[in-house]
Amino acid sequence: MTPGTPPSGKSLLLKVFLPIGVILLLVFSALTLVKSRAHLGSGSVGTAQIKEGAVLNDFDLSKFKGQSAPMSSLPGKVFLINFWASWCEACMVEMPSIVKLWNEFHGQGFEVLAVNVDENPDAVIPALSNKLHMEFPIFIDKDQALGNLFDVRAIPMSLIIDHNRKILFIDTGERDWSSSEVREQLKQWLAKT
Repeated sequence: MTPGTPPSGKSLLLKVFLPIGVILLLVFSALTLVKSRAHLGSGSVGTAQIKEGAVLNDFDLSKFKGQSAPMSSLPGKVFLINFWASWCEACMVEMPSIVKLWNEFHGQGFEVLAVNVDENPDAVIPALSNKLHMEFPIFIDKDQALGNLFDVRAIPMSLIIDHNRKILFIDTGERDWSSSEVREQLKQWLAKT
């Protein structure tokens, strides 16, 4: 090509888009490597280990306006751990069904552990817990220790575990917790413990 001659289409593609493609590929590869090493080095339980049938090590829960306590110290046979926030529309839609399920089965050993992930729980929990009649324990996850432990990537996220911390069920997304299917399964889990 001589000076003053416009570049051909192929030449322009190679000069402009090839370097951009190489840079994007390098950035994506580096991010993937960093993410995989962060999971390995953090000591947190990753998604591969958070699965039905796995048994969790004991972990601490920080009660809203209360003390921290290990999971193993809480009374109950079967626990629904629900990660939620006030800004999460799906969380707010499903919460009344969680309240209804707790009201029906609490006396039989079922407990809800509502883990709030709002940035300012003091500003939202009192009004919401009153409005939604949330009489079960509400916990907070200030340092995201529980979110990291359970590899929470989207909310609502819910796990059902037994008193030995064996994972019975995992689900992300909105659910009707008072459905007949859920209630029948919960009866079976409660009968086994």
